[in-house]
Amino acid sequence: MTHNFQNLAIWKRGCELAEATYKAFSGSRENDFKSQMVRSSLSIPSNIAEGSERRSEPDFIRFLSYAKSSAAELYTQATIANNLSIISPDTAQHLQKESLELASMIEALIQRLAK
Repeated sequence: MTHNFQNLAIWKRGCELAEATYKAFSGSRENDFKSQMVRSSLSIPSNIAEGSERRSEPDFIRFLSYAKSSAAELYTQATIANNLSIISPDTAQHLQKESLELASMIEALIQRLAK
């Protein structure tokens, strides 16, 4: 069973988070963190989209779990980038907050699908 991922709030919010992550590094010379954090942020909506196109609920749940894990990864990277003054505290706080809220939304969908 496939889901129309374009209509999912978690996919839309994941895209916004990926865009915010990319913008956080505009003009930055810190390519290692930029590359890793952008990859993590892109993985969130990408896994949601990929999983939604799978033909079974268990597959979709598995990809949602990957997306949730990527949100945790991004949260961690934002924390470290802030501690190293690679991004501003405000930017880090925004990325952390969005990562946590998105992970919570993804978990709620996983729980709903698992029933």
